[in-house]
Amino acid sequence: GLYSATVTEEIDRSEGEVVLLHVSDLHLNAVGLSLARDLAQSFAVDAVVDTGDIADQGSTAEVALLDPIGTLGVPYVFVRGNHDSAIIENAVREQPNAVVVDGEVVEVNGLRFLGSGDPRFTPDKDATVPVEVQPLKRAEMVAVYSGTAPIEAHEEATVVAKVGGPLSWSTMHEL
Repeated sequence: GLYSATVTEEIDRSEGEVVLLHVSDLHLNAVGLSLARDLAQSFAVDAVVDTGDIADQGSTAEVALLDPIGTLGVPYVFVRGNHDSAIIENAVREQPNAVVVDGEVVEVNGLRFLGSGDPRFTPDKDATVPVEVQPLKRAEMVAVYSGTAPIEAHEEATVVAKVGGPLSWSTMHEL
């Protein structure tokens, strides 16, 4: 189990297996990024996947606190959350190991990722979101297609992407 692996710092890996560390909602918690770095090193992960809200207010002052991303030693796959402003997304993008995923399929260590950043920016209560990028209603489903055959579909689904070929990971913040 994870507990015993954490204590012994050993994990069984099959040949060709890719190990990912998933984090989310760190909200600038320095312990969170430090723990992510420690776990990434201990488990020799191939990438860290962050599904958003790395920031709290999305301000310029928070940018310097993102520098530990560049010390992880593995790709950092990031999809924007509702607390992550464009400033934060761009600061993450500038990290040497970062890959920002937003509406396009990207390949990292042989895995294909599709993500969509949260169009909301919660800290700015006065911000208005254009109709074309308003978040999906929770009752709606997201359909992801591989080739021409739907993996998952619903008659009221909103198609966020058409993917040519297999998809390894699809994610959105708070969906």
